[in-house]
Amino acid sequence: MTVVPADQSFELLANVTFVCQGVSDKVTPVSYKWYHNGSLISSIDDPSIAFSDSNGTLHITTAHDEDGGMSRVGVYRCRVSNGYSAAEASANLVLFLLGMSSHLLSSLI
Repeated sequence: MTVVPADQSFELLANVTFVCQGVSDKVTPVSYKWYHNGSLISSIDDPSIAFSDSNGTLHITTAHDEDGGMSRVGVYRCRVSNGYSAAEASANLVLFLLGMSSHLLSSLI
């Protein structure tokens, strides 16, 4: 894996982009799968999700989420494979409310 996703924070109704990249020879293409809290992400099931199999980018649009993006908080994992081997990397997404992270906020409730 050449680029691993980085931890991010976002505000309500903001968009988020994760980047994950792998390398392979020209003969065997690289494929990407994204997971949220252990579940495979599908853009078919969720139209606010877009990802590119050519460059490993995951883009999340939260503007139309009923909860403003709260359900998007969690661990995102990228799996890169090329037919011969695979690699995985994870990143955390936290929500900031009035300068407080969702982790801090949940500990106060």
